[in-house]
Amino acid sequence: AYAYNTVISAWAKCKDLKHKHQQQQQHDKEETLPQKEDICPGIIAETLLYTMMKQYQDGNDNMEPNVVSFNGVIAAWSNSNTIESGERGERLLHQMVDIKSNNSNQMMIPPDIITYNSVLHAYATSSKCGSFDAANKALNLLHKMENEE
Repeated sequence: AYAYNTVISAWAKCKDLKHKHQQQQQHDKEETLPQKEDICPGIIAETLLYTMMKQYQDGNDNMEPNVVSFNGVIAAWSNSNTIESGERGERLLHQMVDIKSNNSNQMMIPPDIITYNSVLHAYATSSKCGSFDAANKALNLLHKMENEE
């Protein structure tokens, strides 16, 4: 799980891949580069998380995801700057709560303050940034956080 969390963390640090790709193309027109604009750190990190979950459910106790795993994926969505970043982050937050309440396969993954703040950041930085919908969803989540304290 540690190695997966490390790779998830690396993807969480990726920002604005499309802009970097365009800059590199301007500097190096002869070389064919991978199409980075098609890469979404959130999708890659989430795929790694689901791989961990599947391996753990299949009996590999070394692959148990933890709060660091989920927080890393939510951070990757936050840095993906897609229209769905906030919703994807909040869906993962709800997944953690469901796992905690259902206690499936003895996984106990309670969200922490970093989890909530990462989802708020995902809404704030999504390409919906500035939209009433994203701001309202962030506000609703903030109220949930206040009520849970």
